[in-house]
Amino acid sequence: MTDRLLPRELFQSQADAESWLGENWAELLEAGVEQVALLEEDRVEYSGMSLRPQ
Repeated sequence: MTDRLLPRELFQSQADAESWLGENWAELLEAGVEQVALLEEDRVEYSGMSLRPQ
């Protein structure tokens, strides 16, 4: 968990969200984010995706 405020991003499509994540995952990890989830309105597309390289 982090004490820093993190941006909340909204995207027009799943592809846009995944592209943004691909470009920003290292910065998020540095800010203390360990896992991410992709939501569409009230539906969870996927959750618990680790930002740590395997």
